[in-house]
Amino acid sequence: MKEIHFRAAQLLECVGEPIRFQIICHLQNGPCSVGKLARLTKRHQTTVCQHLAALRSFQVVRYRNRKQFTFYELKLKSVVSLLELAVQCAGQAGAGVPQTG
Repeated sequence: MKEIHFRAAQLLECVGEPIRFQIICHLQNGPCSVGKLARLTKRHQTTVCQHLAALRSFQVVRYRNRKQFTFYELKLKSVVSLLELAVQCAGQAGAGVPQTG
């Protein structure tokens, strides 16, 4: 497997995790603090920070410190198109997707 294919597969795995997917969707509207992302995703700040660290490792997001707050924003803005395509594909393949809950 080519190196680029391996990295692409790793990126898809990273952004495909449901909480990270949610975080990216929220960040497409603009920068957010960790606290706000925690409220929006209904997760603890610690959990959100762990997922943001994973997204940072793939350079999907970046952060800026402003006083006592840390704000995150999308760095790899093209990832939004990737997620939109994934949603479109999931809708087309919907009959084969197992339902949870």
